[in-house]
Amino acid sequence: MQVRTSAIELQVRSWAACAPGLESPEDWRAWAHGSKRISGPITTDVHFVERMLRRRLTHLNRMVFKVAAECLEAEDISPVVVFCSRYGEFLKAFEMLENLAKDEPISPMTFSLSVHNTAISLLSIMRQDNSHATALAGGDATLETGFVESWALLKERAASSVLLIYCDHVLPEIYSGQTTNVDQNVALAFLFQLPEERKENIRLGLSWSKGKSDDYQARMKIDRSPLRVLKLLLTGGEPINSQFGRIMWAWKCYGTPA
Repeated sequence: MQVRTSAIELQVRSWAACAPGLESPEDWRAWAHGSKRISGPITTDVHFVERMLRRRLTHLNRMVFKVAAECLEAEDISPVVVFCSRYGEFLKAFEMLENLAKDEPISPMTFSLSVHNTAISLLSIMRQDNSHATALAGGDATLETGFVESWALLKERAASSVLLIYCDHVLPEIYSGQTTNVDQNVALAFLFQLPEERKENIRLGLSWSKGKSDDYQARMKIDRSPLRVLKLLLTGGEPINSQFGRIMWAWKCYGTPA
């Protein structure tokens, strides 16, 4: 039986990442080659954000602002933005649930900061940019979903470039027994455009096909973290495969590693 596969490809104009202990591109290259690791508290510098807005930012928002600013630092464009997160501002939602359990009131501010598109909304306020923005979640395949959405927007000519932002927080301790591919507090950003003909340009490719049996999934001993895609971008190498549910995903990197 023939297995149907779909494949898409985007050129990477710039990238940025943020996690505890790793903030600069040099830090991340060292991490990708195994000489640094993610550790310590989140201490994200967002001095460029106006003070009143900065006071409202959660740790997740701060990471998003940092990677977005770094990715667009050398750009004079306003790209379409795709924000993707498996859990979003879950810590704020969890705070509200705890208040309800204690019969305590929920502040309007906490509620306004708990919705899934909080980070991208605050980012648009800071940039005073009313360009198209999408917020989505796709379970284990959240980064893959964001990549597909970015490609679709570029193919539809909604803009000449798309800023894809992924971020997530580790779940609270009460959910420690839940199976999840979110095992680090991290934010990633990629500025994408449709590929040009020059082969030296770095590109990410994503393909997908029907997945294999549940038994095969149980035997797969591979990294399921979204950070595996950043590592591929920084080091190159063989394609990386992951199966989430009924779909097998494969990432490839073309051109000189970033």
